[in-house]
Amino acid sequence: MPTFDEMSQLIALFNAGRYLELENLSRSLLERYPDSGFIWKVLGTALQVQGKEALPALHKATELLPDDAEAHNNLGSALQGIGQLAGAAACYRRALDVAPDFATAHSNLGNTLRELGQLEGAAASYRRALELKPDYAEVHSNLGLVLKGLGQLEGAVASYRRALQLKPDSAEAHSNLGNALKELGRLDDALASCLLALEINPDFAEAHGNLGNALRELGQFEAAVSSYRRALELKPDSAEAHSNLGIALQDLGQLDDALASCRRALELKPEYAKAHANLANILRDLGQLDDAVTSYRRALAIQPDYAEAYCNLALALNDLGQSAAAVSRCRRALELKPDLAEAHFNLGLFLLETGRYSEAWPEYEYRWEGASPKLPRPIVPLPQWSGQQPASGDRLLILEEQGIGDRLQFARYLPLATERFAGRVSLVICKPIQTLFRRSFPGVDMLDAPPADPRAWQWQCPLLSLPLAFGTTLETIPKPVPYLLPDPVRAAFWQ
Repeated sequence: MPTFDEMSQLIALFNAGRYLELENLSRSLLERYPDSGFIWKVLGTALQVQGKEALPALHKATELLPDDAEAHNNLGSALQGIGQLAGAAACYRRALDVAPDFATAHSNLGNTLRELGQLEGAAASYRRALELKPDYAEVHSNLGLVLKGLGQLEGAVASYRRALQLKPDSAEAHSNLGNALKELGRLDDALASCLLALEINPDFAEAHGNLGNALRELGQFEAAVSSYRRALELKPDSAEAHSNLGIALQDLGQLDDALASCRRALELKPEYAKAHANLANILRDLGQLDDAVTSYRRALAIQPDYAEAYCNLALALNDLGQSAAAVSRCRRALELKPDLAEAHFNLGLFLLETGRYSEAWPEYEYRWEGASPKLPRPIVPLPQWSGQQPASGDRLLILEEQGIGDRLQFARYLPLATERFAGRVSLVICKPIQTLFRRSFPGVDMLDAPPADPRAWQWQCPLLSLPLAFGTTLETIPKPVPYLLPDPVRAAFWQ
């Protein structure tokens, strides 16, 4: 048993951070006290901090000190550091059997479970650590990572903000907050958080990557490319940054460079599902549809619950003329992620193409969120009319959308609307075709823009939502032709 003075000397060296001296003294004392679990634990810690082989010493410490929670926790840390995650989790659990209120062990177990993909278990461990130590900034930040992984974005934001209250100079927490805010669509706030992270640590590769993500969502593709390239200067082996760079280059139409970036990501991380899916998107843009399908399927073999990959695979299959398979893949995407707007919208398009209108129109309502690029939605604070029987005297405001071709095509529904609303229908329509529409639909009031005060109307409906409101099938498409009546003088001139 080492003397009090010898133990005090060990503790003093540890507190001073003089780890090489601590290692040497521990080895010297073990020659005299080979069965001292305390000295084995100190030696293991000294070796671990220096990045030296510590496992034999830490194993010996736990053998000699089976009820020492700290020894088991230290062994868990060493095992986690070399990727032996199951063994690390077992050590942390043993530490917690001995000391259930050991906050650090709860935190470390949470980290290990997060690496193992056991996010619910990780969240429970982090929350237990925070019950014991509420001001544990690092754990608040790590809980945010897990909550983001679980899709609980508001909870993740709250965790990051709490971490930053406790540790305002945490570049990692600022960067992760930016990433979560980006997912919530709060892009300006996301940008600000990433820039704060980089003010604190200009060489933080992940923050440059997250900044690139926010810039890309804002449509600033050149700036996003610059951010990803900076991330790769700092961390050349980041598969995620290579993959994201590929997406931004694709946005710029630089498809060959985009392809190279995604292939580099896969060289670094062959089982990276997102990079396979990104590669497939680029191949689809290049018209290499069979190769794109292969890459989507590879992504799904790695990550079978990857809803977005199913959605994009559907696009490639539809391009190949495999409409039934495309519909099936969209439905699978929606089984996995029922709120995936892109899958709803694409499904709507595929169903329209195959004439399955009654199924298609509800899915087509997702066009505002699911189209790429996103369509600007006309906003008027009135309930949308979707086929209800209007009360006597109700008025309908129809809102133009998309291109002039769509407005000409769907104008065929205006006579049906005037019948349903007894002639009390107004249409917001662009000036280049107002004259044509006034001649063709004299019972419809034409407006240049949505009214500032819409209280004169009881309902609104986007123009391309009228088929849904009327329950249009292939057989009930309005067929009166011509329904557009041009000025005969102009028609004669152009003839």
